[in-house]
Order: sequence, then C-alpha cells, then structure tokens
Amino acid sequence: MARRRTPLKNQVLRHGEAGVFIEDNDEDGWVSGLEALIEDRVLRSKLSGEAHRLILDSYDINKTFVNWSNAYRGLYN
Repeated sequence: MARRRTPLKNQVLRHGEAGVFIEDNDEDGWVSGLEALIEDRVLRSKLSGEAHRLILDSYDINKTFVNWSNAYRGLYN
C-alpha cells in the first residue's frame, strides 16, 4: 500500500497489480485497503508475487549491472 502521490506510482507499483494506492488523507481508504489485504489471501498472494517479480525484473543487480557499469564509465570518459 502506498499513497497515490508517491514517486513509486510511476516507477514500480501498479495499482491492483503490484500494490494498492490510497488517496492522501483518506482514512477509510487506508482501512478498506488494509482490510482487503488481511482478509483476501488470493489478493495478497497476487500483489506480493507481482511486486516480487517487478523488483527482480527491474532491480536485480545481475540484470542491471551493464547499465550501471556503462553509466559509471560515462562519468570518466
């Protein structure tokens, strides 16, 4: 769960796929979002599995090493 205005919104998390976004200052939204995650095992499993896959695909050092290496080399050339 994250605030809808979080920087993660456009980078990693997708509402309903890898997370749940809640409007700022929406207490009822936070409560219903937490209740849904607590009570719905299938939803919890889906969101956590997708979030895990997204993190591995986007941030695994074995997959991103070349990009980081090129960026650092570019600083010195």
